[in-house]
Amino acid sequence: MITLLARLFIKDWRNYDDPQVRRRYGVLCAGVAIVLNLSMVVAKWLSASWANSASIRADAINNLSDVCSGLLLALAFHLSGMKPQPHRPFGHGRIEYLAGFGVGVLILLLGAELIKASVTHILHPQELVFSWWAAATLLASIALKCYMGHFMLDTSRKVHSSALYSTGMDSLSDTLSTAAVLMGLILFKWFPNSMNLDGWLELVVALIIVKAGIDAVKTPLLQLLGTTPDPELVKKVEKICLSHPEVVGIHDLVVHDYGPGRLHISVHCEVPGNEDIYKLHEVLTEAMEQMDEELGCISVIHMDPLHTDDKHVAKMRDELGAALAVLGHDVRVHDFRVVPGPTRSNVIFDCVVPYDVEEDAAKAKARIVSIVKELWPDTDAIVQIDRPYIFCDKGE
Repeated sequence: MITLLARLFIKDWRNYDDPQVRRRYGVLCAGVAIVLNLSMVVAKWLSASWANSASIRADAINNLSDVCSGLLLALAFHLSGMKPQPHRPFGHGRIEYLAGFGVGVLILLLGAELIKASVTHILHPQELVFSWWAAATLLASIALKCYMGHFMLDTSRKVHSSALYSTGMDSLSDTLSTAAVLMGLILFKWFPNSMNLDGWLELVVALIIVKAGIDAVKTPLLQLLGTTPDPELVKKVEKICLSHPEVVGIHDLVVHDYGPGRLHISVHCEVPGNEDIYKLHEVLTEAMEQMDEELGCISVIHMDPLHTDDKHVAKMRDELGAALAVLGHDVRVHDFRVVPGPTRSNVIFDCVVPYDVEEDAAKAKARIVSIVKELWPDTDAIVQIDRPYIFCDKGE
């Protein structure tokens, strides 16, 4: 159905990378979800009244929260598609992350309220009345939620949306809670004199909702706080930069995520210091244009000249790299250069120290300076401590 509606209402509907197409897909999915969830709220509320079931009523309230989530999602996709403004030059893409976080918080609050209500119904159980209409409603709800989860997850992969992904996973988790309620109703039909499980099933529904809320909060929260970029993206940046023979290495790669499809990438490229600066500038401009086109980002490259033809400096850099291994596997050196003086030489370099190294930056710097002194007593070390902004696998 989503594909059919997309063909009817979304121009160029297969161009998933286009921001406007992506925005319309988000609004479309949210709108369909709102309509389906509203229908389930009405049907389940009537069923809960006929069966006198607290667990079915809790399931209906869960679907009502999904309606609110859908409204929030549709609004977020609409606002995130707004053009950048003078005082918001990076656009409004992070509104989608805020919406995903808001959906998760709403789900958690609902789960907490239902836990309180379930305890009351466990202590003071209500008499159930079996209803085939209620059973059929719950069965239809499971089918609808499976369909919603499928089209939400499928669309989230196409348009790269964490908000749609969270909503899709929430829909699939809803099938478990509804299935538990249906099972309790069927057990009551066949064993009417058995223990009243309605309150306990309401508690199961509430716990599943809380779990879904926690999962829904985690991803957008990390995106808002800032997390390491996708390793595949890092590999693509490295491949593009190093595809130019003049680039001998890269470092200080930083990826800023201002919302889906709004990546800003900065990277330092190491180039031979004895080549024509205008030629190197042209090479790095081509690399930036290639990144912008292939990765759909805005990129900036900083040029770092190196003494690639000085064997003595290269040997010193290798010796330092080996000596710094005592600090950790991922401690790395870049921008290494030696400035000779009348009596002493300055060894100048940046050192990338991972966050899992026990020393703080000041202590790590002091230890690195002492290592340099041990290697070359007649030198002074000028060290800049950097932190990594990409995840480095210790196995690499």
